Amino acid sequence: MKLLKLMAAKFFTGFSKKYGLGIIVGIVGVATAKKVVKALPVVGAVAKPLLPLIPASIVGPLLGVAVTFGLDKGDLMAAKKKLFPSEKKE
Repeated sequence: MKLLKLMAAKFFTGFSKKYGLGIIVGIVGVATAKKVVKALPVVGAVAKPLLPLIPASIVGPLLGVAVTFGLDKGDLMAAKKKLFPSEKKE
């Protein structure tokens, strides 16, 4: 039982570091992208009322986890394929 607890703790520590960093980078990335879009002359004026519909605190972690998962699998579309598997069989 002690060995199982030790293995679970090591797994969780590595998992939380890897995906935690992905979540932080995702939040910062979405917030930065929103600022950049707002700063664009014409696009910013059009997008400004729509940008609050993309909350960085929700979209950022989802994007960060998806990208981290994709990098682990070696395919950036791996999260999409995992969540929405194709119906056709090859």
